[in-house]
Amino acid sequence: MAELFSILFFIGFIITCVFMAKPSLSQFKNRPALTRKKIALYGFGTCLVLFALIGVFAPKPPASTTAVVENKKNETAAVEPKVESKENSLEKELETIKGYNKNIIAVRTHGENVLEIDLPATEAFSDAGYLDYTSRTTRDILIKILKNPPKQQFSTIRFVVFANLTDQYNNKKNEPIFQLTYDYAEIKKINIDGDYVDHRLFMNFAMFGLRSPVAHEMFEQWCAKGDNAERSGSFCR
Repeated sequence: MAELFSILFFIGFIITCVFMAKPSLSQFKNRPALTRKKIALYGFGTCLVLFALIGVFAPKPPASTTAVVENKKNETAAVEPKVESKENSLEKELETIKGYNKNIIAVRTHGENVLEIDLPATEAFSDAGYLDYTSRTTRDILIKILKNPPKQQFSTIRFVVFANLTDQYNNKKNEPIFQLTYDYAEIKKINIDGDYVDHRLFMNFAMFGLRSPVAHEMFEQWCAKGDNAERSGSFCR
């Protein structure tokens, strides 16, 4: 549309200039020729109107290069997913592991290679029962970890067992009594696809750590019970 008005503007301007130079050309049939004043009024007035219409219908100039680049940057920022920090990712993994068993007290890391999980010592009918229950609980947790491997590359998984102890002054404290430390690289080799995995199979790749004298009898009685020593490999040696 702007091109059409431009053509009409130039045609009108030329005709106006011609009539201004020779007013007699503006005579039509029996009508008298226009005066130069009227020619200027009609001709240049029409040209001004056409010039205004050209401005109205002229195409808008494209956005500046800077503006386009800024828009693209904003669009890219909106599309790109936020990269989760390593700390937040690890924190979420620890929360996930904590949800694997209702008895888990806390989950934390030592450095980059050790995953440590706190468990309570459950009441048992014998000293051997404490370690028996704990080894079954750790098996269940380890299976879930193996089925959902954390992104953090752990080499060791340590379970620390806490119990309520009473000292010689009758003061009660919740303190660690023993720990089971598993070689993560070795337990990853265990076939866990079956319906049942003996908890003592995992004990083949665990080390018992004494944290309180009260746990010594627990260890001794568990290893002396039935075929525990035979099925747990070097754990009892």
